[in-house]
Amino acid sequence: MTKTGILTTILMFSASLAWAQTVTVPHTFSSGTVAEAAQLNANFTAVADGIVLKGGSVSLPHSFSSGTIAEADQVNQNFAASAAAIVSLGGSVVLPHTFVNGTIAEADQVNQNFAALLTGLNAVAVSLTVTIDQAATQPDPATSKPINFTVVFSAPVTGFDASDIVLTRGSVQAVTDLGSGDTYNVAVGGTWIAGWVFTATVNAGAAQDAQGTLSDASTSTDNTVTYTGATSCPFLYVWDGTSFEYESDVFGTGRLGTVTPFGYKRPSPPDYYVLETTPALVEGGYDMRLVNELEEVDFVDRLILYAIQFPENRQVFSEKPVLGVPFTKGLGALHTVANPLRAPVSVTHVNTGEDVTELVASMDRDYAVLSNDANLDYEYHTLEIDFGDQSSAPQVKLILDGRSVFPTTPQGIARKSLFGAPTKMEVPDGAGGWVEVPRTVMAMEPPNGFRRPILLDVTDILVAEDHRLRLTWLFKTYVDAVLMDTTADEPIDAVALTLESADLHYYGLSGRTEGEIYDFIYGAVPAVQPTHFSGSYTKYGDVLELLGAIDDRFMITFGGDEVSLHFSAAAPPEAGKKLGFVFHSYGYYKDTATDLPQTVGPLPFDAMSEYPYDPTVENYPDDAFHNNYLQEWNTRVHP
Repeated sequence: MTKTGILTTILMFSASLAWAQTVTVPHTFSSGTVAEAAQLNANFTAVADGIVLKGGSVSLPHSFSSGTIAEADQVNQNFAASAAAIVSLGGSVVLPHTFVNGTIAEADQVNQNFAALLTGLNAVAVSLTVTIDQAATQPDPATSKPINFTVVFSAPVTGFDASDIVLTRGSVQAVTDLGSGDTYNVAVGGTWIAGWVFTATVNAGAAQDAQGTLSDASTSTDNTVTYTGATSCPFLYVWDGTSFEYESDVFGTGRLGTVTPFGYKRPSPPDYYVLETTPALVEGGYDMRLVNELEEVDFVDRLILYAIQFPENRQVFSEKPVLGVPFTKGLGALHTVANPLRAPVSVTHVNTGEDVTELVASMDRDYAVLSNDANLDYEYHTLEIDFGDQSSAPQVKLILDGRSVFPTTPQGIARKSLFGAPTKMEVPDGAGGWVEVPRTVMAMEPPNGFRRPILLDVTDILVAEDHRLRLTWLFKTYVDAVLMDTTADEPIDAVALTLESADLHYYGLSGRTEGEIYDFIYGAVPAVQPTHFSGSYTKYGDVLELLGAIDDRFMITFGGDEVSLHFSAAAPPEAGKKLGFVFHSYGYYKDTATDLPQTVGPLPFDAMSEYPYDPTVENYPDDAFHNNYLQEWNTRVHP
């Protein structure tokens, strides 16, 4: 059959569309005429292009040569392929005519078939789709702000802005076109609480493409991010002659607003941390950096670097304060131990029966992992430590190094309510069972999320003739080392070095090593701007005056602030002794993982009974000395 006809009019068929433009064909065939084959091709091509425009695809089986009469079955096949493609888009097509091979189709019938195709095709609404998901580089759970989502439209668009985003939490900080017009980054900021889950969607009609098509409502694969508001305290870095080496966090038990079923725990602000890095001399002294790496407020009252001397065949570890327990030991928290340390007779993971003695016999970052998941199934896990017969030992000291991974999801955080205290310590009861050591006798903090070896002097709690001890942790915990020492403490000579300079300024947030547990990398500052609690912070510049005494005149910092410290040099060690260093800090911090208002105030103070305190009973000192401090130093205000 020959598709015949000569162009006389342009057929335009309107239908319900997502934009005003309709699909048309270029040729209408006049009854009784013979069409040029190229016109027939042009009409089929126009329909095919319309199918593609609306998101479909079609492969036409035949193309007709100019000056020839098209075989009727081939025309039927082109019509059938086009109709099937329209149906696949959700349209409906009923072709009124099938052409018999060997005949010449009446031109009106060809027109009617094309009209049927166009009616069905134009009834298909064109979709401008959009997806929104967490950005490829967005950590989940998130410990810093902003949280980033990626929005992708199916075509370049205009008119997309912050008002088109719907958030369950927070507020849109910025919407950035990533350069193509179809892909955008959405940064979410605001004042947040740890444990919040952020979900982002895009409203229908948020943007339009070049043809005026309005976008659909968004779909997503993963458009939620959990914010944990990583909690800790300032982080210490020490110059070793080549770089600033990451040490650990300090005054971790100075946390404000820790709540228990019995009320808020009183913070314990003092800390004595034994440096792992030997500081190198710089301009006749030692350079260190104390950085607020997280989204919190730090209140630093006093900083001291002690140079210590002790016997060459010993090393020094420190006890760690316990939140809610007054810490009055001062430098008495330091203990000497043998060098090298030794492993206990055995260390058994009670939950599994596994002997992990070799696994925890050195500080090598080869961990015994307690609990499989930080959120879904964490529970109490216990290590049983057998010291062997130590009845003649003058002291028995336990050295622990480990890290905990605290729950980050709402479900994981809620799971804590199923359990009691996060740690416990038990000794044999003499009848084949175990009895818990009261916290008033000896308490143990859960390991924090960062490297921090601690020492427990267990001499007085071990049961005679059964020198075993059980330690239990609730959260997912990576235990690196469980070591022991049975030597008597030897004298430690400590000299406070002079803090010669202290400069407060903005630094940023350091990069991090990979993994569930991580260290910070000083100087590798990503392009992340933390948000701040509202209130007044210490002005940038020389803050030396604020760091010399416990006087409630704090250096107050937010995430990204850094103080550069320079201490005087230590004298060389005496014969038979070696030199070490202890960083003493005294301070508090307020993070996002509490129910406290996210404000700088009210300020803590050393004599407070708890935090938050009852303002009808006690308050930050109201006198000329402290009022002058507030007015002179805390002039950096954030809304």
